[in-house]
Amino acid sequence: MIKIGEIIEFGAYYWRVLDKTDCKILLLADSVLSSREYTKKSTDTTWEYSSIRCYLNDDFFNTFDDSQKNKILKTKVINNKNHYTNTTGGNDTEDKIFLLSNDEANKYFRDSSERRAFKDNKECWWWLRSPGGDNGFSTFVDLDGNISKGGGNVEINLGIRPAMWLKFL
Repeated sequence: MIKIGEIIEFGAYYWRVLDKTDCKILLLADSVLSSREYTKKSTDTTWEYSSIRCYLNDDFFNTFDDSQKNKILKTKVINNKNHYTNTTGGNDTEDKIFLLSNDEANKYFRDSSERRAFKDNKECWWWLRSPGGDNGFSTFVDLDGNISKGGGNVEINLGIRPAMWLKFL
C-alpha cells in the first residue's frame, strides 16, 4: 500500500508521493533532476507558453517507456494568479507533467525545511509554475525552502522537480 510521504521509483527517477486518491497518486521528483530556464524570453510569460512546459511534456515525458507513459494521467493544471503580487497566471492547461504552483507547494509541505531540494548532495533552487511579480518572472523555492513570492527572471537556469498524477492499481 503506497503512503503519502513515501519515496517510490518510477522510470529512472525517485518520486515523493504528495497526495493519493482512489486510484491515483501525485508524485514530485524527490530531488532536482536538472536545471534549465523557465522560458527563453522574459516578456509576458505564463505556464501555458513556457518552454519548460514544452520540455516536460515532450522530451522529459519521452524518457518513460510506453507502459510507464500509459500510467501518467493528463491533468487539468489550474494556473491561478500570484496571490502575493496579483500577477495573472494565464490560462489553465492540460498536462501530463507539470511544476507545482505556489499554492500546491504550500499545501503539500508543512514548512520551508520540507521544501528544500538537492541535486548531487548540493542544495538547489527549483522552479514553481506560478507567476512572479510580473510575467517576466516566475516563482521558485530558494535554498532554505522559502517560496520567492516575487520570483526570478524566467531566463535564468534553476532546478526542475517535475510533478505528475500517476494511475495505480
